[in-house]
Amino acid sequence: MIRKLFGSSKNEVTQQAVELAKINCPNLKFYDIEENPENLKEYMENCFGDETGSPRIASYEWNEPYVTKDWKIFINEMDTFTQALLSSKTDKIPDEYDWFAPLIGDWDCDYDDNYGGKARHVKGEWIFRRVLEGAGIQDIFIFPSRATKEKSPEPDGEYGSSFRMFNKSEKCYDVCYTCDHCMKRVRFTKEGDKLVGKVLDEEYSYWIFSDITENSFRWENVMIKPDGTRILDCEIMGKRIK
Repeated sequence: MIRKLFGSSKNEVTQQAVELAKINCPNLKFYDIEENPENLKEYMENCFGDETGSPRIASYEWNEPYVTKDWKIFINEMDTFTQALLSSKTDKIPDEYDWFAPLIGDWDCDYDDNYGGKARHVKGEWIFRRVLEGAGIQDIFIFPSRATKEKSPEPDGEYGSSFRMFNKSEKCYDVCYTCDHCMKRVRFTKEGDKLVGKVLDEEYSYWIFSDITENSFRWENVMIKPDGTRILDCEIMGKRIK
């Protein structure tokens, strides 16, 4: 479903709606009727628009939009799930085991592998947040990135998420990653300055975070055989956005 926020940037109520949407539902794009005649036409013809340019939210599932005038309730209700999920730091993860804390934030990423016998480079984004009253850390893994996937789609692209819960009894992290075509279970331990994840049910397969600084990190999907032989499947270099 596609949702659009229409209105006039000169209208004070619309300005409030735009600012609230930035906080609660940043993917809700604003279509300013002052900037584009097509926006004005759609606003007046499909969204029960008025001359003042007050806000309307249109939800497009097929061709005809469902339009709501009560934009404040709509935006706030969209955020109920987010409010219940996201968290600040609590004591549920002891400081000495808060290994993923340096990764919390938004990252611009460069992904490299060998696909179909050719070197491939993909731009992506990786977003980390604390969740569930600080008991876990969840990420959203988007490759190709939202900004590039339309112009540069990848047949095996992933829009997925990992959920990490600290295992108090074994002092490690149990992780589940899923997207629309796979699900992986991973157990992370710390080895020196590396976070080493053994992919369960896959022999010799590891996911490794290394070179973690305040503004960068490296991630590898690698096979490590008993004799120490390493076969790199792909790697990601992350650069902090915020």
